[in-house]
Amino acid sequence: MFCVNCGAKLEDGAKFCTQCGAQQAVTENAVTEETAAPVEETATVEEEGDVEITGLVLFGKTFSKKVVTIAAAALAAVILLVILVVALLPGSASPKGAAEEYVKAVFACEADEIIAVMPPDALKTIYKNNDMRAKEYENRMDEIMESMDEDMDDYFGARRKVSVKVEQTKKLNKSELRSLKEIYKDAKYGSVSDARIMKVRISLNGSEESGSGTVKVSVVKQGGRWFINPLDTNPYTLIYAID
Repeated sequence: MFCVNCGAKLEDGAKFCTQCGAQQAVTENAVTEETAAPVEETATVEEEGDVEITGLVLFGKTFSKKVVTIAAAALAAVILLVILVVALLPGSASPKGAAEEYVKAVFACEADEIIAVMPPDALKTIYKNNDMRAKEYENRMDEIMESMDEDMDDYFGARRKVSVKVEQTKKLNKSELRSLKEIYKDAKYGSVSDARIMKVRISLNGSEESGSGTVKVSVVKQGGRWFINPLDTNPYTLIYAID
């Protein structure tokens, strides 16, 4: 029980407070530790201005809404970073993606985007064989793309819109894949785990001329990513396919 005057803790049945000396009125309704009403446990509540922030109880611990918000923002940042890293990886996650990205890059005359879908191991050998650094090779590709852009301007017009669609996919059989692996090994272009021949439909609407056509784009798989096959690739082949 507790003192009715000062609130000090007393033994049950005490008539006087040992702290302040006040007389105690012991009744059936006297408050004791055992009979005291249970206190309901609730999550921590903080106030910021006029906004009430209710906590979150997780694994027996209470976290304020502010902490939860920060954690959620951190998780979102991690997810965004992962997406960004994947997006910056060379090549594509699928053979269809590699073929479409290559065709679009050619008609956009973007050298860096074409290089991005070329196998990294093959590029190292190409740099070495041409006695070039990566930047020098990119500059050379830029010159080729500028010339191609001028050619397309003359024929199709300066304003061009291209749509690309993979219509058919052919997987190389074991014998074909084995031969390709040997070719890549001899050329020092790295190892190939899979390969496809993609039939791609191209439609081009230009300010002066329009047309469409189909081409075959060879793609290979290296290190879990898909790339164009540089041994079977010529950007001008795509242009000539447009009727």
